[in-house]
Amino acid sequence: MKGFGLDLFEGTIEEALEEILDASTVGSGVQLVVTMNVDHLCHLYRNPLFRSAYQASRIVTVDGTPLAVMMRIRAGKPFERITGADLFAALLNNLRPGKHRPFFVVASQAAKERIVERNLERGFEACDIGVHVPPHGFERDQAQSAFLIAEITSVKPTHVFFGVGSPKSETWMFAHRAALGDFIGLSVGAAIEFACGLKKRAPRWVQVVGLEWLWRALLDPSRLGPRYARNLCLLPILLTNELRGKTPFSQTQPERGRK
Repeated sequence: MKGFGLDLFEGTIEEALEEILDASTVGSGVQLVVTMNVDHLCHLYRNPLFRSAYQASRIVTVDGTPLAVMMRIRAGKPFERITGADLFAALLNNLRPGKHRPFFVVASQAAKERIVERNLERGFEACDIGVHVPPHGFERDQAQSAFLIAEITSVKPTHVFFGVGSPKSETWMFAHRAALGDFIGLSVGAAIEFACGLKKRAPRWVQVVGLEWLWRALLDPSRLGPRYARNLCLLPILLTNELRGKTPFSQTQPERGRK
């Protein structure tokens, strides 16, 4: 289904899991899976490289509640909201030793230790797991980017998970795709820390009513408050334009990673 100038994934989370876990990555290059929330939508408006990464993605799910509601209205039928946190948790539980080789880019040493421990407990060999904690600003540092590329390619991963924030995760993978090899890449934000027990996700009822963003803003007001305030100012304009068929994003999309 078209929405915001993108081909949106209309299936269930189970169908997304099947496609992500069973897809052959041989010769495919970097295939991004992105989960569009309100913050992403606003970055799509402001950031051409982020927009290009989105347009070239294999799967675009709808994460944000206002966006999912709009798609349901437009489609006239149920439209499943698939969040990055839910998708990562399900993927982590379904990665299989001997079949998958995951690589995790995480925000702290504690997250590194926990994610390695989690995968070793599930039967992975240490040599089949890659984990890296990049320094702040790595995406703007050529030497750090080259080091991360070498770390990733040495593992030959099937799936790469970035937990260091958006839009830099998606744009970094997209910008360096020619050097990274073949894998499915996902930017999952705080989902890695949720899965490792380092951060607490909003209660289920808060998730259901679509106020998880507010929960996170209250926990980290100095960092997230200004961001969400800017987004709330821009969101009505973007939604109104979409309803009027005046999406400000390019309608011409490059060839997707789908085989």
